[in-house]
Amino acid sequence: MTAAARAQTDPVEFLYQQLMAHATGSGNAAAFAGMIATRCGGGGGLPPWLGLQPAAFGCLLEHLFAGAG
Repeated sequence: MTAAARAQTDPVEFLYQQLMAHATGSGNAAAFAGMIATRCGGGGGLPPWLGLQPAAFGCLLEHLFAGAG
């Protein structure tokens, strides 16, 4: 199954693809997109906001995924 097909049925894959569509080119973007998408989907062992204060998490999102909101 292709990534596009998975994104249609898997909300984690959909969020990952959306984040990567806004990636700014940072070398860690794919890793962070995976962590964020997994966490939002209820998986992973990371705390909310990846352990950052909400404002710092927002800055991280904007830095890695400009315009993704």
